[in-house]
Amino acid sequence: MSYVCHSGGANGYDFLWGEIGKNYGIKTNHYYINGFKTPHGNAPMDIINPKDVNSFLKDVSKRLGRTYPTRSEYINNLLKRNIFQVKFSDVVYAITESSKKENDNVIFSGGTAWAIEMARKSRSRKIYVYDHINDVLWFFDNHVNKWVEIDDIPIIESENFAGIGSRKSNKMGENFIREVYKNTFK
Repeated sequence: MSYVCHSGGANGYDFLWGEIGKNYGIKTNHYYINGFKTPHGNAPMDIINPKDVNSFLKDVSKRLGRTYPTRSEYINNLLKRNIFQVKFSDVVYAITESSKKENDNVIFSGGTAWAIEMARKSRSRKIYVYDHINDVLWFFDNHVNKWVEIDDIPIIESENFAGIGSRKSNKMGENFIREVYKNTFK
C-alpha cells in the first residue's frame, strides 16, 4: 500500500504527522494556498470555484458559531486549505484541545476545529480527535451523529488520510502520532 498523509504544513502537528510518517514510508502533501506558503508546504493548489468554497466555509462557520470570512486574508486562506486536507482523505486524525462538551457534542479549539467540522459535514469520513491537553481520544460516530470517547489508539484505516492539528504541540500529542503509526505498521 502507498499511504499519503494530507496535511497543512504548519509548524506543530501538521509538520509532525509528515515528519514522523517518513519513518514508515508515508508520503505527505502539505497543502498551501498559492501566495501563502506555509513553512513546510509542498502541494500548492488553486481554488477552482471561490463561490462554492466561500459558501461551504460560511456553512461550516455557522455550525461552529464562528465568522467567515474572517478579518484576515491569511486565515481565510488557511481555512480554504483545510478543505483540501479533508477532501483528499478518507479518515481524519486530528490533535487539538477540546474546550467543552455539550450533550453529545464536543467543542474543539483553534483552526483544527474547522477541518474537523468539514469532515463531520461530509458524513462519509471517520474522524479521530486526540485532546493533547486532557489526554482524551474522541471518535465521531456517524451512525448516531455524536462524539464517543474511546480508549484504543486507532490505526490508519486508509491509504489517504489527513494528519492535522494544532501549531502548539506537546509530547503527549507527538507520542499519539508515534503510536498511531506504530499500531498501523507493526
